[in-house]
Amino acid sequence: NDSQAQTDTTTLPENSLRELNLSHNCFTRIPEAVVRCRQLERLWLSHNELRELPAMLAQTRGLRTLHVDHNRITLLPPSLSRTALMSTYDLRVEGN
Repeated sequence: NDSQAQTDTTTLPENSLRELNLSHNCFTRIPEAVVRCRQLERLWLSHNELRELPAMLAQTRGLRTLHVDHNRITLLPPSLSRTALMSTYDLRVEGN
């Protein structure tokens, strides 16, 4: 349940969380609490129902691993393709 998953992520440690694996859930969007975690280095969101990535994800400058494969993403926001995602060493988007 997407709304339950959002509730479970509302108390993430925004200033210290470095790795987060939310793969194999039913997320239709990335919870806002995840986007606020500016120290994230590795984020796994594979095998969900994501249709888009929030532009705010570009503010996570230390992101080195981003797996969003096997979702329903058809277009990356321009701010992501120019900033955070271009510096990501391990980007997986296949299966969208």
